[in-house]
Parts: sequence; structure tokens; C-alpha cells
Amino acid sequence: MDGQNRCDPRSAPPEVSAVGGGAHRNADVGQHRACLAWPHFNSGENIMPDAQPPAPGTVSLVLTLIGPVISAGVGVVMRHAQRAATGKPFSLRRLSFELPSVLGLGIMGGALGDWLGAAETVRWGLAATLGYLGPQVVEVVFYRWIARQDLS
Repeated sequence: MDGQNRCDPRSAPPEVSAVGGGAHRNADVGQHRACLAWPHFNSGENIMPDAQPPAPGTVSLVLTLIGPVISAGVGVVMRHAQRAATGKPFSLRRLSFELPSVLGLGIMGGALGDWLGAAETVRWGLAATLGYLGPQVVEVVFYRWIARQDLS
């Protein structure tokens, strides 16, 4: 095995690479078992660090927001379909510019539903409604709400 990466799974003896193991006749079997964390190089200086799993809160947050983001996307598509039905031109390019809005409006709809203590399907409905209304309408409503809060 001179000049060859000893941790390359393609260079492993059949006893290691075969499912179920088998008789371990080769002295290099132990070396290859130690290399199961491949890919790294045999020199030891380029060993890849272990991947850290995401924090549990992050995973649950992302899973919670998938539904509202998809719903906001549906709302944006509904808005563009309504525009096309009224005779205005439909453009995939214009729709692609709405992707950041879809993410933002989905997060807003999910957060608003969470703040209201609503069920998950209600959060999805809020996100779809926000997606249909669009960022301009949401901005106007938000500024009016802020102005009303300043008067109180």
C-alpha cells in the first residue's frame, strides 16, 4: 500500500468493504476499521473535524417554518395567477424575484400565528394570505399599526 491512501474505502480489503464482514485474515483490516471516519488523509494533518449536529431548537424552528413558507409561496403564486387571469402578462422572472418575499412573508405568517397562539393550519393560512397580499400591503399595514401604537 505504498503511496496509496490507506483510508480510501476502495483500497480496503474485501473483508472490510463487504457487508457483514467475514473472516479477517488481512493485517490491514484494523487499519481500515480505524479509517471509517474517511474522508481524511493518512498524514494526520488534514483530519476533518466531526460535524456538530444542529441545536435542537434550530431544527424544530426550521421544521415549524416549512409549512408557512410553502403557504406563502402558494399565496404568491395565487397572486400572480390572479394577475394573469385579468390579462396582465405572467413572467417567471418576476415570480423568481418574489422568492425573498416568500421566505420573509412565510416567517412573518408563522410568527404572527405563533404570537396569536393559533393552530398550525391557521399559521399556514396567515402566511398564504400575507403571500397573496404581497410585501407592499404588509408594509402599509405594519406602518399603520406602528403609527397607532405611537398614539397610544
